[in-house]
Amino acid sequence: MKVFCIGSNGLLSSALGVYCEKFNIPLDVTGIEKPKRHSYTSFMPCNLLNKDFESMNFANADLIVYASGAGIQSNLHENVDLIYDLNVNIPISLANYLEKINFHGTFITFGSYFEIGENQINYKWSENDVIYSNKPVSGIYSISKRLLTRFASLFQPSSYRYLHFILPTIYAEYENPFRLIPYTLKNLLTGNENKYTSGTQIREYLYIDDVIQYLFLAVNTDMLSGVYNMAGNEVISIRELVKILYDSLKYELDFEIFGKITRNDDKMQNLQLNGQKLELFTGKITKKNIVDTIPLYINEINMSHD
Repeated sequence: MKVFCIGSNGLLSSALGVYCEKFNIPLDVTGIEKPKRHSYTSFMPCNLLNKDFESMNFANADLIVYASGAGIQSNLHENVDLIYDLNVNIPISLANYLEKINFHGTFITFGSYFEIGENQINYKWSENDVIYSNKPVSGIYSISKRLLTRFASLFQPSSYRYLHFILPTIYAEYENPFRLIPYTLKNLLTGNENKYTSGTQIREYLYIDDVIQYLFLAVNTDMLSGVYNMAGNEVISIRELVKILYDSLKYELDFEIFGKITRNDDKMQNLQLNGQKLELFTGKITKKNIVDTIPLYINEINMSHD
């Protein structure tokens, strides 16, 4: 198998690269910068906004993973047009281009369970539930992901297989330091103040290595083009997650720190996925728990200060 990854240093692309390096899978990468966490067969710098697909060596790939995107991290304040281009327009153009050149492998893109929208009920959403949800969403990111997921549910290429995975909250020790887990742990280690929303939102978590394991299991099955939920193994509230992090470092949690800030996703109270459709093909896998990854986060934080 030969893999082509679009995106070089994001959470998904880095994990994919580490996996390919571990199992000696040839990997071609395109992106703004060379990959920093893993080796690769070749790297081609590119600006995806130019849609210069002809210069990319897709013909020799068995698997193409679109791991680029924008808008997930609100603190970056990315341009609205950029979010729509990277999350919708470019992957759709690429899907059509691969059909045009008669690509014969598998093409993968990703959606998000934030597409569910404002939801209060304790319910695991199926693929069709996510695809056809008309609940209000907050932010351009969720809207853009809804558009790509809707396309993926309708587009049936004749020459290749197109798999679109809806992801829960994915995490890893090398994720953006402003995300919840590294933000909390770093502040605890450095003595800085933590501030949170109400913390009552229910979220589902999946470690990044488990995402990649699911991905390769899926590629090696006979599953058809379409949309598939990739469910996590821990469904907990933000408060419960923060308590796990505080307990791991033997800090007492003062619940007065909740409700200090607001975020766009506050009204998305309960987000969960039903992953049975995917697991019919891949089977169940052994997934990491958040508490198991805390030493990895602490090591990453300490290394960033050296």
